[in-house]
Amino acid sequence: MNPAVSRRVVLNQRLVKDRDEARARELRRVVWICGALLMPVLFYVWQQVEYIRTGYQIEQLRSEKNRLMEWNRQMKLERATLLNLRRIEALGRTQLGLVPPDPHNTVKIRLTGEGSASRSVARGPSPSVGLFAAER
Repeated sequence: MNPAVSRRVVLNQRLVKDRDEARARELRRVVWICGALLMPVLFYVWQQVEYIRTGYQIEQLRSEKNRLMEWNRQMKLERATLLNLRRIEALGRTQLGLVPPDPHNTVKIRLTGEGSASRSVARGPSPSVGLFAAER
């Protein structure tokens, strides 16, 4: 080996790489451009997701409304059935053993709209004895 040419040992720990400002500026510019192009796309996707979610909520509320309307119709039908006077009379006769009132033991009271009652006794000895029936 030639002693004139000597090798120099360079330790990498001591090397400091200078920051390339032009490259960093270009990288920041690319990031900003990509962000600016990506924002409208993300906004559009968000709008579409909300549109679909709102459609599902509307359908769910419509089905619940239909279910509640059907339930309301059934309840009205049941109420009308339970308030049927013929059914109530039949239950009174069969289950409770009630009988129609005796015409000789009834007192008819005629009611007027003003709240003053003019009594007319149909049959019977006194108004305090027997059943009372009101007429309008």
